[in-house]
Amino acid sequence: MITKCTNCQFENVEDASFCSKCGVKLEIACPECGRKLAPDSNFCNRCGHKLSITSKPSAQSLRVEFKAVGDKVNLASRMQELASPATTDVTEETFKLTEGLFRFEAVASRK
Repeated sequence: MITKCTNCQFENVEDASFCSKCGVKLEIACPECGRKLAPDSNFCNRCGHKLSITSKPSAQSLRVEFKAVGDKVNLASRMQELASPATTDVTEETFKLTEGLFRFEAVASRK
């Protein structure tokens, strides 16, 4: 069985939690009882709660913002200048700490 992404219509494997093509989360939680549901569900199959459009995830709803102060801001600014457009460079230490949480792509090392 496949799980179709409601954002990009890509057909993912059944046990996927995120879309392999666009990265959108492939399941939603009922705001009433917390049960995990398919992203195209209209009603919760546990409590019957009607799911509104705002209950369903979108790429925008997955956006996370961070606030840093002091030396971290200066470091982030320098890291941003090093990265190519639409990319983020991370240190090896950051990679090791977040390896299971993000998709990384190896690039040639910079000197």
